[in-house]
Amino acid sequence: MEDKISAGEILRALPWEDLLEVADTAMQDGGSAEEVQKALADIIDDAVDFSKIIDGPVGVALEAADGAVITAAIGLVRALAGDKEAREARQERRQKRRAERKARREARRAKRS
Repeated sequence: MEDKISAGEILRALPWEDLLEVADTAMQDGGSAEEVQKALADIIDDAVDFSKIIDGPVGVALEAADGAVITAAIGLVRALAGDKEAREARQERRQKRRAERKARREARRAKRS
């Protein structure tokens, strides 16, 4: 019987920096976000074979469905990252407006004095 390796060990062994670099390069070369997402999911799907991690029909079933799950997970991460950037941009605009209002109030107070 061959030694089992956990999915966590496989995922930790993936070259994440290289995957991110490939994704960045593909996006800069004009690839759509969906194409890059699918390509990354295919790489990860090929690296993680659940039929070898989990014995029997459960492993086979997981292996059959994992590509779609990985693609969806990458899409979720991409969406959350976009939301984070938008949230940070809103926070920066809000801080800038607050600073401008504070400066106007201080200028009015200085005029009155």
